Amino acid sequence: VRLGEFTHNLLLDQNANFVSSTIPIANIVSLEWQMDHKVKFEDLEKNYSKGIWIPISNGDRTLNEVFSNLKETIDKNNLNIYRDSSNFPMSNDLNILVAHGDKNISDFHAFYINDTVNERTDFESSPIVGKGKILILFVCYAGIMKQSTFGHSTSSLIHSFFEKGYETVIAPYWSLSIAILPIWLPIFLENFNAGESILNSYHKANLAVRVKFPSPAAWACLHLTGNPHCRVKR
Repeated sequence: VRLGEFTHNLLLDQNANFVSSTIPIANIVSLEWQMDHKVKFEDLEKNYSKGIWIPISNGDRTLNEVFSNLKETIDKNNLNIYRDSSNFPMSNDLNILVAHGDKNISDFHAFYINDTVNERTDFESSPIVGKGKILILFVCYAGIMKQSTFGHSTSSLIHSFFEKGYETVIAPYWSLSIAILPIWLPIFLENFNAGESILNSYHKANLAVRVKFPSPAAWACLHLTGNPHCRVKR
């Protein structure tokens, strides 16, 4: 098994403790990959743009509950809100996407609303996700990476977004409880907006979840892949 395909938040130290419970961990994909794709590690401006796609207009009960729980954080941080599946791509420096996913998402690059496929496999022509630097996927199983059945490449949804130019993607490796989101997102944004690196901001948010939900199934669910050094200019 390639190390990059492993859930790095579950790595254990010599005392059988989760390394990520004390030290932030990221999967940088590889230095060669970053060089080949000409990744630019430039700090974001203080007034960087950010938005969230959460299709509550379709009547999905779960997504409406998520929106209700995140509304205060959304308003406080001036996130652009995309409420439906209109043909306007979400193009911000930081894009957040909220939807349903399943265990086959690494092979069939789709997410769902009300059990209906709402995303095409061709993300280059996606009507929802446009360009950006950072992508947070609140989509179950979206972070899974596994070796392709018919080749030596890695099959992954998030690699599709790296190909589009994203530097960093944060996504869950397994089913993501909606109870995590109103704890995780405000802590992440508070630290990131204050100039912390995205890795430290993400780690502090994970630890905040751990205080409320000690199980690694909860606090270790979200994983960071890509550039761990991205930050807002101080």
